[in-house]
Amino acid sequence: MSLYHGQPTTESYDFGKLKNHVPTSVVSFKDTDKVLEGVESLLKESHFFFFRSMSVGLALVPMDPLTGKEKPGSLKTMTHPYPAMLTAVNGDGSKNVAALNSVYDFYNGHFTMKSDQFDYLENTPISNFMVAPGARPDILQLGHNFVDLRTRLTLFGGKDQKITFTLPSTGDFSNIESVGTTRADLKKIYVDVVVDGFVIICNNADIRNYVESQLK
Repeated sequence: MSLYHGQPTTESYDFGKLKNHVPTSVVSFKDTDKVLEGVESLLKESHFFFFRSMSVGLALVPMDPLTGKEKPGSLKTMTHPYPAMLTAVNGDGSKNVAALNSVYDFYNGHFTMKSDQFDYLENTPISNFMVAPGARPDILQLGHNFVDLRTRLTLFGGKDQKITFTLPSTGDFSNIESVGTTRADLKKIYVDVVVDGFVIICNNADIRNYVESQLK
């Protein structure tokens, strides 16, 4: 069992797809469940991750106009539904605010984290992770707004550990999948979760099982 030498703190970047007309989105911490190759940093089976702060944002991922595939290296993350980023201009010059309204409803939702058979952070308001109080929402502040969870949580790389985001039943999530009106300016919207803590690597299966039993 060894600790990352020289790097006692690290972050795990996790993404989940948003789909039109689907009121839930799931983010998995397992390395085998990646949805955006090249930008996610998830947990391998031998990893234990300990954290007490977390960020929940939305990533706007540009699409390649030639291939139609995501370009995650150019994504931008926000923790507030900024109109400037979420309203596309229609052919007549008017604003298309459908995605903006759906994102507002996303922040009115809640989430629960499931670790194996246990639920943590049950029905936590997503709005808790919006841009810091006192900040001006009319000024773009990209990046992550970390929130102290006031407790230490443990993730096991070999277990089924996910966060399920649920929009309110009265919400409009019919236009939450993407923003943009043409292939050139189309951007997919993903839930972007980052947990901040430290990793312990345990490659021996017997020791790993023992450590896991002691941490529950």
